[in-house]
Amino acid sequence: MSRGQTISFSFPPFAGWVKRIILTCTGIYLFQVVMGRFAPSVVFEMREWLALIPVDVMHGKVWQLFTYSLLHAGLGHVFFNMLTLWFIGAYLERDWGRGGSSSATRSA
Repeated sequence: MSRGQTISFSFPPFAGWVKRIILTCTGIYLFQVVMGRFAPSVVFEMREWLALIPVDVMHGKVWQLFTYSLLHAGLGHVFFNMLTLWFIGAYLERDWGRGGSSSATRSA
């Protein structure tokens, strides 16, 4: 937060990269839930390819370093992660600009 600004106790804006990341993670979670009911093997394959498995990263699946953050274990997990991302990410995006906050989110 820049010096001289006051703290606001209202909801932060739901826009920019924060909005895109939240909608992507929520969409992937809903896809996992639906596919878990109708085609559990698809969810198993998603976890096999996208979840962070250190041995697999050492054997060439380096994309797992970025994709593991898109998977969530349950409704509470995705809800509180996205709520935290919204509250903190919106302020970071405002202060750092769109480029800075998106690179910080990707590196986390």
